[in-house]
Amino acid sequence: MRIFCNSLICAAALATLAVTHRTAEANCGIDYCPLPEDVTSTPDYGAAQLLVRHVEFSLPEGKGSYLESSLRFEVQRFDNWNFGAWIAPVLLSVDDESRSGLTNPVFFVERRHPLGSSLRLLGGLQVELPLGESHDGIASGHSEVLSYLGALYEHNTVEMQVQAGFAMAVGDSHEHAADSAVFVNPHEDQEAQMRVAVIAPLLDGKLRPGAYLNGRMVIEDVDQRNFLTGALGASYKFTRALSGLGQVEFPLTSDQRFDWRAGAGVAFRM
Repeated sequence: MRIFCNSLICAAALATLAVTHRTAEANCGIDYCPLPEDVTSTPDYGAAQLLVRHVEFSLPEGKGSYLESSLRFEVQRFDNWNFGAWIAPVLLSVDDESRSGLTNPVFFVERRHPLGSSLRLLGGLQVELPLGESHDGIASGHSEVLSYLGALYEHNTVEMQVQAGFAMAVGDSHEHAADSAVFVNPHEDQEAQMRVAVIAPLLDGKLRPGAYLNGRMVIEDVDQRNFLTGALGASYKFTRALSGLGQVEFPLTSDQRFDWRAGAGVAFRM
């Protein structure tokens, strides 16, 4: 199983590794890339999204959890260029103690290039700045960058999305002391990341259920750790501008960074 997962994540990341040798990591990860819905129907748009997510995780002795309320803004201008930012206040519970604070803000840019009516290629860059609560286990204390490539393909009533990136910390190492461990979206200095999604729009595209496969492989790790998770989610368009969304996610490998996580939110387009 470990060999299969390593091969899967490596294969997905090869496209990025082939075109850039100065790639890097953000703890936002692939799952906070720009919103995919309706980008062909509105050449210029602005969007805001609020997503509240509960995460349960295990510790060597006991368990922990946190509630993350992420707020993201995004705008598409200049012929398929996307620009955006993401920030999240967090309520963290560890060892029967509660802590609260902000995660590190993430800024991203993405370019999408249509190839015909059904295929779009994309490439992007995310930068995380060390402005969050690094002393309470909510955010890391240094900058990170994530570069990625991907493709969006539509066939009949099914949409497929593939994204792959390579990530690395910029600045101090992730070798935290025990009292300064990061519990919210933990990660390592260098990781290959990938995401595969299959979405089947229903009700004239108003309902968008989907299945997701998310993977991360730690680079230069003697334990050869990889993290593979599966998720089911859906979004529903109430109006042209307002959508609701939800998702639940579970680990698929023995290497785990959380026990389960689930979230729900709303997105507003202008």
